[in-house]
Amino acid sequence: MILSLSNWPFFHYPLHESIKKVKDFNLENMEFNMRCVEGKALESLDKVREIVKTYGINCLSVHSIVIYAESEKHVREVIQGVKLSLDYASKLSSEILVIHSNVSRSVEERLRKRILVEVFSYLKDYAESLNVKLALENSAPYSKGYGRTVDEVEEILNIIGEDKIFLTLDYAHSQAVGQTKNFLKKFSQKIVNVHLSMFKHSVIEKENMLELKKFLLQLKKLGYQGPLTIEVNPRYGDEGVRKTVYHVKQLVEEI
Repeated sequence: MILSLSNWPFFHYPLHESIKKVKDFNLENMEFNMRCVEGKALESLDKVREIVKTYGINCLSVHSIVIYAESEKHVREVIQGVKLSLDYASKLSSEILVIHSNVSRSVEERLRKRILVEVFSYLKDYAESLNVKLALENSAPYSKGYGRTVDEVEEILNIIGEDKIFLTLDYAHSQAVGQTKNFLKKFSQKIVNVHLSMFKHSVIEKENMLELKKFLLQLKKLGYQGPLTIEVNPRYGDEGVRKTVYHVKQLVEEI
């Protein structure tokens, strides 16, 4: 397992600083979150690549732009956002693009199926052409998006086809719906990325360590060797990230 840090907590910093922060926390690996170039993604691609290169950071994953389609008129916008995110993953030599279902959970079933098919029939081929893995993330229970539970994620995979699709297991999200063990049991061979934090992406404290250690031991038993991506909500600031990095490093050393 490889320790990585999302730069989402630093999205309000200037772009250069939001990437440099990974090094400030003595880490070599990152997940680049597209929110850090919100509104300026097209013109920022080369700049991001140069900053990452300057600091010698390994960009193991990119978190896609997320748009929750509520009708078919949003399909084009969703595709454009994820396609641009895939371009970032390719340029940053990242093997993984973290995606959400990109469909609102308020959409009725038949329309949800149409939207998912339209979006992913294009994106799966485009990702394959760039040699990037699409890694569907399980959504938070408070998210607007569909794909919170094992059953919902399984439904999505059945609709879009399981080939060429992998999973990002968000521990905070799966714990919030009480299904972490179910996700591991059902999708152990598809997990290529793991997001680590506590409820609503809060700080990992000492009192959380025992529970989290059990989870990491389960991952180890399953042979998981991918990124452990720390993803703390920006509201907790640098100190929240520092605490979480410290405790996760402790756990990784113990197991």
